[in-house]
Amino acid sequence: MCSRNGNVVSYALTSGPVWVSTDYGSNWSNPIPYGQGWQSACMTPDGSKIFLTTYIFYPVIVTTSDMNYQYLYEFYPNQTHAIFGAYISPDGSHLACYDGTSYVERYSSDGGASWSYAGMYYACPTSQAVSRDGTSRIYGGNWTSYLCGSSDFGVTWFTITRPWVWSPQFVPTNFATNGDGSTIIMANGQNPGDVMYLSRDFGATWVATASSRNWTSVAISSNGAVAYATVWYGNIWKGVLDPPTITSLNNPSGLVGATIYVYGTLFTGATAVRFNGVPAISFGVNADDLFHAVVPVGATTGTISIDAPSGTATSTAVFTVTKPGTSKFFEVL
Repeated sequence: MCSRNGNVVSYALTSGPVWVSTDYGSNWSNPIPYGQGWQSACMTPDGSKIFLTTYIFYPVIVTTSDMNYQYLYEFYPNQTHAIFGAYISPDGSHLACYDGTSYVERYSSDGGASWSYAGMYYACPTSQAVSRDGTSRIYGGNWTSYLCGSSDFGVTWFTITRPWVWSPQFVPTNFATNGDGSTIIMANGQNPGDVMYLSRDFGATWVATASSRNWTSVAISSNGAVAYATVWYGNIWKGVLDPPTITSLNNPSGLVGATIYVYGTLFTGATAVRFNGVPAISFGVNADDLFHAVVPVGATTGTISIDAPSGTATSTAVFTVTKPGTSKFFEVL
């Protein structure tokens, strides 16, 4: 796992030490030099804290600035127990995990100093996904094929509509969710006869989006436009869930060198902008629904297009390239 900008990286083998790098992997430290049956881990977006759960011991918080770690003893003093599904909020104040000894979700709102039971009592959750915008939606599946979610750091839970008829063969082992938790992609890695499902409304309704290929993991972009999945025999698949769109321009015409603002959807990660096929002098993505671009030399009247991770969008409106001195009534001769 890594921080949002990639400078902090961490990994651990089940029975090995925890390794952490704070310089993009150039140098490594092992703040916990021995294995404890690690089960799951979660990192704050800035990489300052790592929350790890174990199969045989207490959960642990690692602070990456000084590589110190702290055991969280609030669960069962002097006892070992299985803790799964680590979650830590972006600011590090809220923690949540599944207590395999009492079969219940537990949460902390004070950085792990004290813990409470949540209202989720489903046995053996197999996976979870957390939204990236800090709303802390957590989705869990389990061996009884239930789906459940929380929008308040795991304090309370609600049942999510299942997209399939109950079957002990369908275990929802792989989840991913977008930035605000509204889009969920879910796959089953246990049964090759099952498919990948997609929801755009926080799990209220689902559609089948891909046939089964023995999925082993899934990931989705923050804007919900692109998903990636791995399969047990090694390939990586890319799915375009939504193509980008251009809906309007801030100005229907402009001179060479003018900056034009374009509105639409799913622009994040764009790699190119063209004016009637001619690459823009420069461009920038202001937000997922807005980009700006500078009209290039050689541009002619026509459409504006943008290449984004989930495809190419082309304006329906025509952008008119004007000449210096042009007005509605007069033009320089």
